[in-house]
Amino acid sequence: GAEGSGTEQLSSEEDSGPPSSSAPEPPKCGVGLLLEQDKATGELRVDELRAGSSAEEHGGILEGDILVEVDGVPCQGKSLKRTAALLSGPEGSKVRLGFL
Repeated sequence: GAEGSGTEQLSSEEDSGPPSSSAPEPPKCGVGLLLEQDKATGELRVDELRAGSSAEEHGGILEGDILVEVDGVPCQGKSLKRTAALLSGPEGSKVRLGFL
């Protein structure tokens, strides 16, 4: 097929939180992963690590790794937008990721 036709990309840096409510929430940030989703399998693959991000500084995440879990929540079958929401949190917060 055409290049890129089987994948979608979303940066976990993008704000994908719920719509604003009356109470202001602290700004959310991601871990610095650019993910792509294989439309055939639903797998979420690391396409890029943002320079200077916590994902890059961790040193254990590589481009091509498949994200399978965020804080114990399986990623299989979840949209990129939903997964990005799981990856986002207040600056300095911790998140546990599982990869293949």
